[in-house]
Amino acid sequence: MPDAKRSIYDLTLPQWTAWMAAHGAPAYRAKQLFHALYQRGVSSLEEMTDWPKGLRQAVAAEFALGTLTPVESQQSSDGTRKWLSRLPDDQLVETVLIPTEWRHTVCVSTQVGCAYACAFCASGQA
Repeated sequence: MPDAKRSIYDLTLPQWTAWMAAHGAPAYRAKQLFHALYQRGVSSLEEMTDWPKGLRQAVAAEFALGTLTPVESQQSSDGTRKWLSRLPDDQLVETVLIPTEWRHTVCVSTQVGCAYACAFCASGQA
């Protein structure tokens, strides 16, 4: 089985600038990438039509541009809402919104098998 690709979100802007230089691309391409990822919200490198095809292919060869895929949404009678999402590696994480009279609490799983093991959350039960 081949090694998993790094997430395209793993590199900082200075790291992407260095990556571009190492691959013969101008530094401004790193800023274009950040703009596409964090402002335009592209879900595919093919959406970056302002980039040469060869550069898109070079990035795609090393990095994965994965996003969450919605799987399920539930709402309980007390207003609590849960969203189950699939990661690019097929693992599942959950986000929970717990409303109260005075505030709302949001739990966002940032890893599969969260160590907190909250009773209301599927991620912690994995």
